[in-house]
Amino acid sequence: MLSTPRNNSKLLLIFLFCFTLLLILFLSLPWVNAKETPKPKPQDWQINGIVAALDDSYDEVKRYALNKLVEYNLKDLKSFSNKSEEIAQKAAKILKDEKVDANVRYGAASALGNLGDAAAKYVPDIANFLKDEKVDANVRSRAAVALGNLGDAAAKYVPDILNILKDEKVDASVRSGAASALGKLGDAAAKYVPDILNILKDEKVDATVRSGAASALGKLGDAARRILSNPMDLTVVALMLSQGKYPNLFRLQEQQYNLMAAEYLKEWNQEFPLKKFSAAVYEMRLQDKQALPADEFHQVAMSLSDEKYKMAVTRQWQDEKGEAKKEWYFRHDKIMDFFLVQNFLGQSDAAEVLLVDRMGDPRFRGVYFLLATLLPLDAAKELREKLIQYAADTKDNTVSNTFVQLLRTR
Repeated sequence: MLSTPRNNSKLLLIFLFCFTLLLILFLSLPWVNAKETPKPKPQDWQINGIVAALDDSYDEVKRYALNKLVEYNLKDLKSFSNKSEEIAQKAAKILKDEKVDANVRYGAASALGNLGDAAAKYVPDIANFLKDEKVDANVRSRAAVALGNLGDAAAKYVPDILNILKDEKVDASVRSGAASALGKLGDAAAKYVPDILNILKDEKVDATVRSGAASALGKLGDAARRILSNPMDLTVVALMLSQGKYPNLFRLQEQQYNLMAAEYLKEWNQEFPLKKFSAAVYEMRLQDKQALPADEFHQVAMSLSDEKYKMAVTRQWQDEKGEAKKEWYFRHDKIMDFFLVQNFLGQSDAAEVLLVDRMGDPRFRGVYFLLATLLPLDAAKELREKLIQYAADTKDNTVSNTFVQLLRTR
């Protein structure tokens, strides 16, 4: 018996839901996220020999010394703290010297990535080498890997590393190194899991770059699972895929709304009252109310709590007279922020006033993070300057720091 299109759609939805779950399980497999073999700790005589070799006039001697450095665990070695700083200084000097052979500079970048805190001050220099198109591709690739190995010290350069990965004009080895770096930068790179996944899925991208992207996703397994950890978010992802739409994992609330609003139109034969409802949500926030104004927006509350989207949840109880009561609440603050931000968008005077008036209000912090991605680019840059000025005046950079980072991704 032939299946109807409706049944086929349901089967596809179930398949895609399961596929998404399998992807998360794949990212958590031990062989995907295997730990490296521990490196040995060097002896005094070995370190002293390496330090001396780095001053040798022959590049081949320097290269050998730098390569030996990578074989040792030089991080958190208090007994070698002074030597580590001296080695980092010498390695950085070699890396910057354009007259030195590219293979030696490659080794210098590798060594810096292995020196931990001692190399932290040279992170800006390493990042500059990664971005410099005139530098040898192998050196740039190793600079990217070094940034990944330096962890938190390089976290602020994650957007720059991502740009290298996404740039089709950049040499494949450099892009592969950038992917490797992102995989090692943990939470700082977590928000870019969808971008890395796009590289992996793109068959036009060089195989070595895609391989690097796959490895990065494996190392970011915990981050990827956190992004897709909510069962309802997984359902939305599967629903969108079944409709031939691409889910943006960091704009799921907006995409949820679009799906829900389309169904609202079919069910109630009218457009979703986004502007009016968003204004009501803004008043809710000002008054610190939690329950939605369901008396005025009953149809809205019903659609928001639809089982497919669950943008809202309900609470039922009986009052003192035994009468049934029911209230609707947003499932979480991110959904409320989506409706709140509608009041801040547009070119009206009211929106312009809100952009300035709510900067210091912690209840609207999530709204400013959304504005970094939703405002037209010029308007977002203008708001960035206002937030930076506010932070300078108040010593509160809670919003401005994150806003700047989000804006840089554009």
